[in-house]
Amino acid sequence: MGRLTPKQKRDLHRKKYLIAYREDTKERNKRFREIRDRTLAGVIASITARIKRSCKEAKKPIASCSEEELDRFLDTQGIIPLYAIWLDNKYDKNLKPIVFRINNNLGFVLGNLKLDTYAEYRKSFKE
Repeated sequence: MGRLTPKQKRDLHRKKYLIAYREDTKERNKRFREIRDRTLAGVIASITARIKRSCKEAKKPIASCSEEELDRFLDTQGIIPLYAIWLDNKYDKNLKPIVFRINNNLGFVLGNLKLDTYAEYRKSFKE
């Protein structure tokens, strides 16, 4: 193999830099998401995103309630105590608060939503 020209050296250096930068950015973004997703606001944002994603995947209309209505629903259903339990148990996946549909055929409408933990959601499949 011959010697590299100055242009080839620059290109090689640029590629190595970009690869290292991308890997560093991925790690930084992952850490940021982990921290954000453990806040109450992050949990509520992930619930909202999950509802939108589920509606899109099922090709059903997006939830008919506004974000304010969903926030009120979460408050009245007791998201703060569920969040505190999840926090006290060091972010145990089974205790994370989630919203799921009571009847899958009805979609995400306020009367058909239930706030509970992931473990309770999994139990509902076994029944």
